[in-house]
Amino acid sequence: MIALRIGAVVLVAASVLGVPAASATTPAPVPKPTPHVITGDSCPETALPNTLRDGSAEHGVKALCEKAVAGAPTPQAVRGIRAAFHMLGAPYACGGVGRDSAFRFDCSSLVSRAYYLGAGIEAAGPGWSSSTRDMVPWDRTPLGQWASYISPKSLKPGDLVLYDTGGDTYRHVVMYLGSGFMLHTNSCGDIAHVSAFWGFPTTGTHRFLIARRVIAPGETRVIGPIIPTRVPLAPLPPRTLSLKRLLADDQPSVKLVQRSLNSILGIGLIVDGRWGPRTQAGFNTFRRQIVGLKGSAATGPVTSAAIVRLAKIAGLKVIA
Repeated sequence: MIALRIGAVVLVAASVLGVPAASATTPAPVPKPTPHVITGDSCPETALPNTLRDGSAEHGVKALCEKAVAGAPTPQAVRGIRAAFHMLGAPYACGGVGRDSAFRFDCSSLVSRAYYLGAGIEAAGPGWSSSTRDMVPWDRTPLGQWASYISPKSLKPGDLVLYDTGGDTYRHVVMYLGSGFMLHTNSCGDIAHVSAFWGFPTTGTHRFLIARRVIAPGETRVIGPIIPTRVPLAPLPPRTLSLKRLLADDQPSVKLVQRSLNSILGIGLIVDGRWGPRTQAGFNTFRRQIVGLKGSAATGPVTSAAIVRLAKIAGLKVIA
C-alpha cells in the first residue's frame, strides 16, 4: 500500500483502493444551480447584479424591502412586496413568451404572480397571469376582482401604478416601493429590477393612467375612473388563416385567433402565438356564446366550424 503521512493524517493513494485517481486535466464537477424560491415569508438577504439601480443599491436589498414592507397598507401587500423582491434578476419575457414560467416575467405577470405566489391572491394561477387589461382595464376587459382604485395621493408600497408607454395596445405596470423607488421589468434583454419611481406625468413616454391596490377576497372594491383607450386598436392584418396550420399550433395563425378573440369578446389574451389554457378557454367561450356549439376539444369538426365562424366575423379568410 502506498501512503503518505502528513502529521496525524494518512493519505492513501486512490489507485490502491481501487478508486480511479483524479486526472490533473479532469474538470471539476459543475454544481447544479439552486432553484430560485419566490416567497412572501421574508425579504431576500442578497440581490443579483444590476438589479438595484438609480441609487437603490445604497440602501441594500434587505433594508429597501423591509422599509417597503413597513409602509405596506395590507397584509397581502406585505407578502406581495417580499415575493416581488425575490423576483429581482428574472429575465424579461419578451413578447410575452414564457411570462408564466418559474423565473421569467413581463411587467404584468411579475406583479400579479408576486401577489399570487406571495399572498395567495388570485391575480394569477398555475399557468396564467393577469395582464394590464385586467388592471387598467382597457379594450373592454372588466377590472380584475382583486384590483381596487387608489388615488395617487394615497399611494402606498405594494400598490400598482399603470402607465401608457406609447402605441395602440401597450400599457406598463410597476410596483410602488416608496422612498422614490419602484420594482418592475420592462424591456427585452433586461431583467426585473428596482429603479427610480416615474411619478404621475400627464405627458411624455410614461404617461400615468391609474393606480390600483390589490385587495383580498371580500374586501370592498372601488373601480374608479374609466380610462379610455388613447389610440384606436389597429385593424387585424389582411392575412389568410390556414386551418391546417392553425390546428398544428402555427404561431402566426394562433396570434390571429387571439387578436380576434380579444376584439370580439373583449378579453385580455396575451397575443403570443401559443394555444394555451387561456386561449382555449376564450375559444370555448366564443363557441358557446357566438357560435352555439358545445364541447371543448382542441381539434375536430366542431373546432373547425367555430374557427371558420371566428374568421368570418374577424374579416379573415380561411383555407383548408
